Amino acid sequence: MSYVLKSLDWFEYVDGIASGKSAQPNMNAHDMSGFLFDLPPLGEQRGIAATLGALDDKIESNRRFIALIPELVRNRIDKIITEESQKIPVNEMAQFVNGGAYTKGASGTGRMVIRIAELNSGPGGSTVYNDINVPNDKLASAGDLLMSWSGSLGLYRWYRDEAIINQHIFKVIPEQYPAWLVFDRLQSVMSIFKGIAQDKATTMGHIQRGH
Repeated sequence: MSYVLKSLDWFEYVDGIASGKSAQPNMNAHDMSGFLFDLPPLGEQRGIAATLGALDDKIESNRRFIALIPELVRNRIDKIITEESQKIPVNEMAQFVNGGAYTKGASGTGRMVIRIAELNSGPGGSTVYNDINVPNDKLASAGDLLMSWSGSLGLYRWYRDEAIINQHIFKVIPEQYPAWLVFDRLQSVMSIFKGIAQDKATTMGHIQRGH
């Protein structure tokens, strides 16, 4: 049933019912009962359920594995690093390019404008879209590293469609080091950055490139 309620047919039915009502779209149990869908034989239903269940289990397994990768990388690096290991400033690992003020006057169409809310929760009802042209270093593509540096400090790997980077977010562009290593080394000092932001004792704690 959950798959039926995620189908395109269901959403088109709901949209047709709701849009034909008053200024406040709505639907009730009677409206819902009017939706008809094909029901395969019981044996076929069980086969479909088993296949979908196996796919759901595989997806969940992959999610858990992906979540473990940063921890595995950190453990491996920690075993390699010694007191004699070379220490370099953070700003030598990558370029930190700040986004721009791209929400004001946005067109409402085009690419998503990435704010901290989109980094944390993905696109939602308040997400801004803009068809403005911006430089490549202010665009995020799948695999790019992003770092929020004001209000909420965090490190992210972008995995959605190409989007526009708003202000208060750095695009982290690795230079002489691979992206996975830059991500881990930044993550390892994130607590220090958060301490700097807290010590500033401002309404919206933030860090700067110089930190």
